[in-house]
Amino acid sequence: MFYLSVNRCLDGDGERIKRGQCIVKLRLDWLIRRRLIYVAGLIVIVVAASLVILHENGFFVPNPPPPTLAHVVWQNTLEHSAYELAVGDGRVFTFDSDLVNAFDAESGRLLWRVEQGNYFGRGLIVSGGGVYVGHSGAKVVCLDEVTGTFQWIFQAPYNSGLFAKRAPAYLAVVDGRVFAVGDGLAVHSAYTGQLLWEYADRSGYANLTDKPNEVNVWPLEGDRVYGTAGYGGSGAFLCSFDAYNGTILWRTPVYLWPSGEPLAYQEHVIFPHGNGRDQTGVFSFDSSSGEHVWSFNINETSIQQPVIKNDLLLFGASDGRFYNVNPENGTLNWNTTLDSREGKWTEPQIFNNQIFVGYQDTIYNLDANTGQLLWNWSTPNSKPITGLAISSLSNLLYATWEQNLQTFSAADCSPQWSQYFEHYVRAPIAAYNKVYIAGDGYMIAYE
Repeated sequence: MFYLSVNRCLDGDGERIKRGQCIVKLRLDWLIRRRLIYVAGLIVIVVAASLVILHENGFFVPNPPPPTLAHVVWQNTLEHSAYELAVGDGRVFTFDSDLVNAFDAESGRLLWRVEQGNYFGRGLIVSGGGVYVGHSGAKVVCLDEVTGTFQWIFQAPYNSGLFAKRAPAYLAVVDGRVFAVGDGLAVHSAYTGQLLWEYADRSGYANLTDKPNEVNVWPLEGDRVYGTAGYGGSGAFLCSFDAYNGTILWRTPVYLWPSGEPLAYQEHVIFPHGNGRDQTGVFSFDSSSGEHVWSFNINETSIQQPVIKNDLLLFGASDGRFYNVNPENGTLNWNTTLDSREGKWTEPQIFNNQIFVGYQDTIYNLDANTGQLLWNWSTPNSKPITGLAISSLSNLLYATWEQNLQTFSAADCSPQWSQYFEHYVRAPIAAYNKVYIAGDGYMIAYE
């Protein structure tokens, strides 16, 4: 307790007050000041912590000196941290939930910059002369790909306050149609934004499921849309819709809930599935009839989203194994154990009959024919690999993790050059004989 002894004390009007009253007054004044100092300190700490978090996520990023490495083809500034990156028709596009940027893929010249979206925006698709982005309130906006001019906007179905804030959970553009999934499914013309068909509410799913927010669709090339409906167990179905009018073509009950996007291969549609415990794998159905064709199962909790490359069905599992399966009949070509830890995989890349894939903090190089481990490399700080890409011009493998970019020769896996980013770096995309990366307030093209 803080005390101050005085012989005399004056009040606010200059009148003398008793010594005891003065001590009490001083004590109260000190307590008030101490509380104010304490509150001010808390405010400073909260503000400082908030600024650190925003800084680490790419906000308030000053434009650092541009990269000067010889292998940089071009770089251009971004006003905000880029969350999404897309390429198409000789252009590179970025979206940061607020601004859409378009750059010439060859020269890096800024073609246009348009304010769209907001904090809840997500989704960036380039297709058929349009750039499509998701807004909050389950809205979709179309911009002209060449000029950035606004074309149209529509709102996908939503029934809850949660979806009222978000952009559509899934957005795709296929064959001139825009597919948006929120609480329901809406299909619009990609050219005019006009509604073609939708399942907007619970009654629309009467012959599918009693839970409208448990319907997902994935359009594939052609006149079919494949989706899932239900809520697991006996209530789960695989469905095929007519992409033009929404007519249900077939519905197949499944016990295991599909856990990712389908893949089209010849006359098959292949789904990953899993129950999150011990029954995981992929199964294939006839795309015309919905008849089950084959299944490939493993006793693990989850698998990576499979991809089909060079007629190989490739995926990693939570047991640290990487699998190569024949997509025609579901037979195992090989599997290789890479790690005993449970973690995340990057999308595999193929170069000269070799597979490069990232798992946790390590890049692995496998023989595509046998699955033999040829080489591996781990990040110095044990941080997970976030993305891989291979340049078809320089034959360099680009790998990103945390704030780092490291390159290797895809031919012999020897380390080449590296670059450190002070604030952030996004996963690389390979296109047009270059590799494109957004980092530290720049859009950068590498050879």
